[in-house]
Amino acid sequence: MKKRAWWQESVIYQIYPRSFMDSNNDGNGDIQGIISKLDYLADLGVNGIWLSPIYVSPMKDNGYDVADYFDINPMFGTMADFDELLAEAKKRNIKILMDLVCNHTSTEHIWFKEAIKDKNSKYHDFYIFKDKPDDKKSSFGGSAWCYVPSLNEYYYHYFDESQADLNWANPELRKEVASICKFWLDKGCGGFRLDAIELISKDLENNVFANGPHVHEYLHELNQNAFSLYDEALTVGEGWPTIDICLDYTRPEREELSLIFEFQTATLDWNPKGFGKYQPVEVNHTSLKDIVTNWQTGLKDKSWNVVFLENHDLGRSVTRYGNDGEYKVESAKMLATLMMSLNGTIFLYQGQELGMINPYFKDLDLYDDVDSKTMYKDVVQTMKAMSHDEFMHGLLMNSRDNARTPMHWDNSVNSGFNKGNKTWLAMNSHAKDINVENQINDEDSVLSYYKKLIGLRKSNLKDVFIDGYFERLTNYETTDDLFVYKKTYNGEVITMIINLGQNEIDYDLSLVKDKEVIISNYKDIDKKLRAYEAIIVRG
Repeated sequence: MKKRAWWQESVIYQIYPRSFMDSNNDGNGDIQGIISKLDYLADLGVNGIWLSPIYVSPMKDNGYDVADYFDINPMFGTMADFDELLAEAKKRNIKILMDLVCNHTSTEHIWFKEAIKDKNSKYHDFYIFKDKPDDKKSSFGGSAWCYVPSLNEYYYHYFDESQADLNWANPELRKEVASICKFWLDKGCGGFRLDAIELISKDLENNVFANGPHVHEYLHELNQNAFSLYDEALTVGEGWPTIDICLDYTRPEREELSLIFEFQTATLDWNPKGFGKYQPVEVNHTSLKDIVTNWQTGLKDKSWNVVFLENHDLGRSVTRYGNDGEYKVESAKMLATLMMSLNGTIFLYQGQELGMINPYFKDLDLYDDVDSKTMYKDVVQTMKAMSHDEFMHGLLMNSRDNARTPMHWDNSVNSGFNKGNKTWLAMNSHAKDINVENQINDEDSVLSYYKKLIGLRKSNLKDVFIDGYFERLTNYETTDDLFVYKKTYNGEVITMIINLGQNEIDYDLSLVKDKEVIISNYKDIDKKLRAYEAIIVRG
């Protein structure tokens, strides 16, 4: 067996704390709720938990607007609760990853409050100020500049106006970020997911917002001053890279990040010529296969892949890439087969292991997300570029709230998320059909299927699953929906035959004849691939 870092052999489970488990019935998930479900996660087989932000925050952007990096938001509990979470997770060999939000802070952070008191304050240079605004737009819609009357200046915000961008050109600011990292690593955290990390170096005068001129210098410095001081600390960046850009961040010799997310696969239904996710397009399966192939082969022996289909910012994968009606179980298992059979570190989002689907909120008032609300105001009401109904269709598919509805635990009130009458975000109406209680003892459930796949990645086949040589077998792909690839490691061979669509497909039976079927989402093997059928064979 090959020696790898712990995170290279891991399945990391992302928890959106506000929506995972509410222990005190106030409508919000919390740390004690997470602790109560650690046995469930250990049984699932995960090695790490990535927590979306639990720092002190006004929650304008659900914690991605940090007001204090060194304390826990009372909504989620206390530092004592967090220490208990670390200790209980450690007992189960599960590491905790924090979400490091360091491109910006809340405007309620003490740094920003001091920055707007006095232009001569050292904290004024922690942010980006300008005498006059230009026409730059926030990614959430509207101007990227916000006026501060007391200074007669404008501050820059790539996201919401409550999220002021930090000035990473200031070395004092960079020292503060290193101190934040060391604080959490000293407590025993296993590392960080770094939010919007590609944005920390900017050249606004030349409209460079991401992957700016000093980003690698800053990350190397942070690595030297924090990450590298701790054994095998995992750092995974949020970015939108090409393969070459990914390698610039993650090649081990550069000493920057361990991993960076690849978003080409996860945004295939975003309209590149319109309003992106709010004008969704049909997923092109040829593009999907090409992107997966390029990333699986492009990083081999140079860096390490991250594999994911869902997170807190994306609609549910069964709705977007599968079929959340007649074939919701089959397509959920097919997507699980695809994801779990690829090389790299797996990131699994809460509820994905159940095959959760979008809630289809048809009332705009049911959406909480600041991005959805701001974009609606900008695109529908101000620009009049889309009608209400057109925008609502985009929300139904791709609002970030589609992934943020409370977790489905059982068939009781609020699906076991709590025992109260309220939840911070409306419950998904499909909770009665898709929940842990219904699936945990069902050998044919999506949950059981995920457990089997995770088990394969820990079995005597783990090397070929995690790090096998990837080869796409295009000569067997008779339709756009058919994806066939094999992986080889020290003479061990596994082959994946996947129908990405719902139409039956004729396929070459030599792919499965006299082969050991390791796992399949149907109970038998037929002469045709059925809707969303997925098969892994050995040999």
